[in-house]
Amino acid sequence: MKNLIIVALLLVLFSCDKYLDLEPENDLIRQEFWQTKDDVDAVMAAMYDAFRETSLESLIWGELRADMIILGGNDFADYVRIAESDISPTNGAIKWNEYYFAINLANTLIEYSGDVLGKDDKFTEQLKLSYDAEAMFVRAMCYFYLVRVWKDVPLIVKASTSDTVNFYVPKSTEYEVLNFLIEDLKYAETIAYDLQNISDPVTFKGRANLYSIRAVLANIYLWLERYNECLEYCEKIISSGIYSLLSEENWFLLYYPGNSLESIYEIQYNDGYNYEENPIYEKFLPLSGFSAAYPSIIAQTLFDDEDIRLCAGNPWNKYLRKSITSSLFRDNTERDANFIYYRYSEILLMKSECLAETGNLKEAYQQLNEVVNRAGVGSVESTESIYQFRESLLSERAKEYAMEGKRWFDVLRFAKKEKFADKNKITSIILSKFTNPNDLERLKARIKDTMFYYLPIPQGDLDVNKALVQNPFYDR
Repeated sequence: MKNLIIVALLLVLFSCDKYLDLEPENDLIRQEFWQTKDDVDAVMAAMYDAFRETSLESLIWGELRADMIILGGNDFADYVRIAESDISPTNGAIKWNEYYFAINLANTLIEYSGDVLGKDDKFTEQLKLSYDAEAMFVRAMCYFYLVRVWKDVPLIVKASTSDTVNFYVPKSTEYEVLNFLIEDLKYAETIAYDLQNISDPVTFKGRANLYSIRAVLANIYLWLERYNECLEYCEKIISSGIYSLLSEENWFLLYYPGNSLESIYEIQYNDGYNYEENPIYEKFLPLSGFSAAYPSIIAQTLFDDEDIRLCAGNPWNKYLRKSITSSLFRDNTERDANFIYYRYSEILLMKSECLAETGNLKEAYQQLNEVVNRAGVGSVESTESIYQFRESLLSERAKEYAMEGKRWFDVLRFAKKEKFADKNKITSIILSKFTNPNDLERLKARIKDTMFYYLPIPQGDLDVNKALVQNPFYDR
């Protein structure tokens, strides 16, 4: 009961429509609640719960403006406008408060959990450091999404539990944020628990540890085109020997029941525990009735017929079915598909990309084909062209992570290589989703500005925080 009270108070104190508007009136949390290990655990649970609440947003932002899904329905009308390039700072779907809510809880855990040292013998210095590492992971994941969606964002690393905090924080550049995350995660790597001996897969796959920290580090390095460093972190995960690709026959275990040998980190849901279900099943992808999201023509035609990733004709079936070999669908007590952030196949594909970008195309194709062969479709034919390799890799990533919230970020990352040398990768997708023919020529001219590939700062935050400056594309 005490833990429930603590979490409830945390939610009252931290919850608001705009996190950056928050100005708590006192130090109640520090004075009353940082007394025992149970108190720290309660904040840890609240942090993970807040991070879990970002999962649907992360899935939507990773797919919405790309070419693999079509979104409809009144409940997602604001998102549909964004997909069709009708983008305004006043659009209600353009919000980042859920990410900042999770960030604030991570900051709070890092900043105040040390108060319990010396008060409760069960909360040791080693445990405090390992919890810090988990909080740094959650904070990094939230910021990594923020910079990929908004580019330049406020970097807040102090907990908002006192009215002495500066709440009028200007934006930091994408590179300032990512460089901070790199240093933060490299420190987290030195203090994180190596949980490979934990027999409970929910704990090993569902809580941040040494390997999930290394996975997000590799991903950030890849986004920054720092290929040698990305390769180093991929090798750290591969050489651990902990993870492996599932066989073609067992591939569906990734999604049902989840927490497979291939999984590195995934958000946990359990429909049997207080109806804890993945939010995709509410309206986005319900098990029965009208679905707001469905595969595009491209998503349906991208796969060879024998490709297991087509998932019996519909890539969404990874979330809907109980088996790839039958038509048996999940029932209403099984709306708890985990949301997978990182799995071993992505480490192999990141390594493949790094090898290619550093001149080792032969080994890059070998690494790529390790994932492709598992899908049951033979091999990608190798060439001597880095550009052809990029096309092949981007296509295979679209198949491997269909409907998993990665496509838009992949297209954007490939488009921005060599200082946006190939904008057509992203502009062709944007134009294909545009529905107003009378304004098409104007859009063609506007999308040459690469800042259009990011969202505007929410208008409500601009109104409150005068230190914020709008994304210049939308400030015209």
